[in-house]
Amino acid sequence: MQQTRYRIMKYLQATGEADVETLAKELKLAPVTVRHHLGLLCERNLLETGRRRVGRGRPRHLYRLSPEGGEFLCEGDEYAQLASRLLSAFKEIDTSAASRLFEDMADEVVAPHEERLQGLPIEERLDAAIGLMSQSGYSTRWEPDGDEYVVYQLGCPFTELSEDHTDVCIFDHEVLRRATGGKIRHEKSRRHGDQLCSFRVAVNGRGD
Repeated sequence: MQQTRYRIMKYLQATGEADVETLAKELKLAPVTVRHHLGLLCERNLLETGRRRVGRGRPRHLYRLSPEGGEFLCEGDEYAQLASRLLSAFKEIDTSAASRLFEDMADEVVAPHEERLQGLPIEERLDAAIGLMSQSGYSTRWEPDGDEYVVYQLGCPFTELSEDHTDVCIFDHEVLRRATGGKIRHEKSRRHGDQLCSFRVAVNGRGD
């Protein structure tokens, strides 16, 4: 893939969504150039578009990864088969070993940031969770839904592995739970035939 378009996708993987002006500033490119690349990515169904109103101003036109785009960035995990064999070996020794492994992985990711996150509004904690998961190879974004929030997992580096080892999803669940302080429910799953995985985050109230 052309480098600029790849950089756009990686930025959206880390941030969830962005408008043309934000991308132009981040990539140090003219907005017209960014629009050209965004158009090409949309033609390939690697991006989705949406609008969000900010204050009393006009709605912003936002871009984000599509499920196809998220999977595109997560393709090529040549270690999935080896990891599956190792997890199977762990479970033969201790049936709960894999679960503890992914809980420990989530702890390593969130623990250095946990104290800072506790004082932030829920939307900022969600942004932080998305950023932490992107560092681990996930493509994720969140949207408000009434008094709750839905986190969409557009791409997972462990999709193939999770077909045989559902313990993998403990990592996602624990990162979201600890980063947001909310109650997490795995709502949709590719393993069950859904287009993508999603988690519902319930909190006491927005900004709590």
